[in-house]
Amino acid sequence: MSDSRHSLLAAVEKAMAKDSPELVAFARLLNSGEAGGLDALLENVDESDYSLADWVEALTAFDAWLGEKGETRRPLAGMRGYIHCCTFTNSPHLSSPILKVIVIKALTEFGFDVLAESQY
Repeated sequence: MSDSRHSLLAAVEKAMAKDSPELVAFARLLNSGEAGGLDALLENVDESDYSLADWVEALTAFDAWLGEKGETRRPLAGMRGYIHCCTFTNSPHLSSPILKVIVIKALTEFGFDVLAESQY
């Protein structure tokens, strides 16, 4: 595992319970995803109203959604960008709904074009 992935995983371990299924799923996602795809994750977390744990839950839910669709590729940069866009869908005057719920709802309604584009 690269140093940046190791550092990211260490930060996630601090943000989540040690026995969390999301932690195990996130580590697996880091190992199977495209290299460099999560370099800006911590920046995106800092810019959003959501915690690192919220982002990890959203990423692992996204990963599960891709698996349910039979997709084996994990374009981490595209996944991170998709979740980043989802953080802007909530009105600033309302309390923030659960990020993974927003992401799954968006995936269900709109799909994930990054995978479709890469097939051409």
